[in-house]
Amino acid sequence: MKNPFGALFDRKSIGSSYDLWTYLNRGTSSSAGVAVSESTALSVMAVLTCVSLRSRALASLPIKVYERLDDRNKRLANATLPGVARVLSQPNTWQTRSELFGMLEAHRVLRGNAYAWKNVVPVVVNGQTYPDVIELIPMHPDKVEVLDGAELGGPGGYRYHTRKGRVIEMRPDEVVHLRGLSTDGLMGRSVLQDMREAIGGAIATQDHANSLWSRDATPSVVLKHKNTLSEKARKNLEHTWEETYGRTSEKKRVAVIEEGMEIERLSLSPEDGQFLETRKFSRSEIAGAFHVPPHMIGDTEKSTSWGTGIEQQQIGFVVFTMMPDLSLWEQRLTRELIRAPERFFIEFSVQGMLRGDQAARGQFYRVMREVGAYSANDIRAFENMNPVDGGDDYLRPTNLQPLALVPGSGSGSNAN
Repeated sequence: MKNPFGALFDRKSIGSSYDLWTYLNRGTSSSAGVAVSESTALSVMAVLTCVSLRSRALASLPIKVYERLDDRNKRLANATLPGVARVLSQPNTWQTRSELFGMLEAHRVLRGNAYAWKNVVPVVVNGQTYPDVIELIPMHPDKVEVLDGAELGGPGGYRYHTRKGRVIEMRPDEVVHLRGLSTDGLMGRSVLQDMREAIGGAIATQDHANSLWSRDATPSVVLKHKNTLSEKARKNLEHTWEETYGRTSEKKRVAVIEEGMEIERLSLSPEDGQFLETRKFSRSEIAGAFHVPPHMIGDTEKSTSWGTGIEQQQIGFVVFTMMPDLSLWEQRLTRELIRAPERFFIEFSVQGMLRGDQAARGQFYRVMREVGAYSANDIRAFENMNPVDGGDDYLRPTNLQPLALVPGSGSGSNAN
């Protein structure tokens, strides 16, 4: 099938126009008086770090296609399904798999929804024609409209608004739709909307702090004159003072006060100047909303709140943050790309993210090798090493045997 989006990607860039999104979400100003959009939200370092961390972590994981042999066994099926493996490796002509998945995950984490159009062509296998996905084309979520298909129990289709004003209609089976937290089953909830107040407060605090530091964090002064000055004299005095004793490095630092004037410096505490507590609270609140351990966004004061140490926090991040996301991706990709999902499935590999330090890994591998769970080549594969001859043998401890073979412990024994 000809790619209807081809004209949009002549410059190998999907483009980012937020005009439609801004128009549809004009009421997104927070109570702090700050408009919360993608660009303003990502200007907050905590938000940028959380979105970047989650999207990059997912995009960096290996992904493979497996064939399900039975309830306990599986095997790689990349050779059996070369089309799916190819799309997962090179989803389109200008993006790598990591680039596409990272962008889609950033869309999903920030907006609650990520979309990709499936370019499907007919293929003939054993005399039968099947639809085969050959390309995944990302669509900016701000330009996608989900149609409510109440009679279908799900989306009735999608509309994509192009940069040139065209509207492209799509069937539900033509779009890979990755949802975040959803309360209606059709659309994921937008984090920009749900966290509008928290992000808006962080933006306002950041802007206020930057404004203060742009003035050298120096409080204003009050010049007191014993007489009443005319408007012109007051403006001249103010201008002369600022020009002579301003806050830049070229200004004089010793002020000479004449005519009996007094100078009063307005106080400003360090806490007021740096907004420490407010900014710490905002950072922790944002990290919690994105399910990211605080130490991963630079909040080392909270390094023990998620576990006993950094390593445990990393494992907690994988288990409680990444695994739900990966499960969502695996199930959606399996459903959208594979014709026989009851036989084949797509799976991410997270072993590398769960590895501890060398001592901990060594101890774990030793135990798993001794109980016969891992072979030498299994361990070498986990460590990204090539297999060795004879490394596929599994060991069995000679001093262990099934309980039924131990004298006096058979099925007829009544020992307590």
